[in-house]
Amino acid sequence: MKSRLAKFLIRGATALITLSSIALADVHLVYYVDIFGPPNPKTTPTASTTLPVGPATLAPANTSLSVLVPMFNQASDPNLGFKYQLTGVNIELDWSTLGSLKVFNITEKAVPFTKGTTSIPLTITAPSISVYANAATGPISGRAACCLAVTTFPGLTKTGAAVDNVAPVNYGLYEGNGVKTLTFGVASDAGSYGGSSPGDTLFFGGSATAGGILKVDYSYIEVKAVEAGTISLLLVMLAGFAGFAGVLKKKLA
Repeated sequence: MKSRLAKFLIRGATALITLSSIALADVHLVYYVDIFGPPNPKTTPTASTTLPVGPATLAPANTSLSVLVPMFNQASDPNLGFKYQLTGVNIELDWSTLGSLKVFNITEKAVPFTKGTTSIPLTITAPSISVYANAATGPISGRAACCLAVTTFPGLTKTGAAVDNVAPVNYGLYEGNGVKTLTFGVASDAGSYGGSSPGDTLFFGGSATAGGILKVDYSYIEVKAVEAGTISLLLVMLAGFAGFAGVLKKKLA
């Protein structure tokens, strides 16, 4: 009798969970924003769009500002009795950079070099998470002209991507009911320039710009939620049946 009662309660609880959450396949809602895009210089944060944007606007080092990304709206489900529920939040920065490497030769002969780079670190600061990218060109190899001269290597370009996922425990920071907006911080740090030469006889400097397209990907499912009153009634019915079964067992004993 105990075994049958336990099985009944487990099945009842399972049915209750099934009724309160009927999930369909994952759907994606993606927002895009050119992090250093117009208006530039910025007087207000740039807003996101659901349409892909690009190419990225490039900005110099030590640029700091903010962009706006819509919060995921759980109440936007048009189907009566259903709502949307997040299953993932993916934050990606597709970065681009353009650099010019300057090589200072302090000797009286031409000197070769390797591993020449320009770089600008980019950081996206979102609720509960930061995405970091080192927007670097190269490495390149070349030859610095003599003597006591500066040789410039312009037009160095590169693209890349940095991605991170929000932990499920923090989904609540990204979802709500109604139209709301999140503010993401965007910053480029000081540029750096380097390379390698025999005997360290060369010095490296230069200039660079960087930017990127921020993509915030909300994955979600449609969930049918049973009203609180219905859930309470089902729980009362289960408890009542369990009590009745106990009384019946005593009478039969």
